[in-house]
Amino acid sequence: MVEGEPSTLGGLTIGTGNLFVDSNLILGNHAQGGNGGGVRLQQVNGADIGAGHRNGLWQVSLTNNMIVNNVAGLAVAVSR
Repeated sequence: MVEGEPSTLGGLTIGTGNLFVDSNLILGNHAQGGNGGGVRLQQVNGADIGAGHRNGLWQVSLTNNMIVNNVAGLAVAVSR
């Protein structure tokens, strides 16, 4: 899981910062009653969006990884 720092009093998180995840084997992870199982990104951007940066400052790059045989007990479709 890649998650930004928790916010205080309902404010925006500061985000994760830039992150590069490369050449990993993410295998056989199990999230029984939640989201994720293999890779989960949460609160990557926050205060940077609040500061007026429309697309955010932080980027998480997942490249050249093998993400296989992971299970999540809950999956929620997100429409954009």
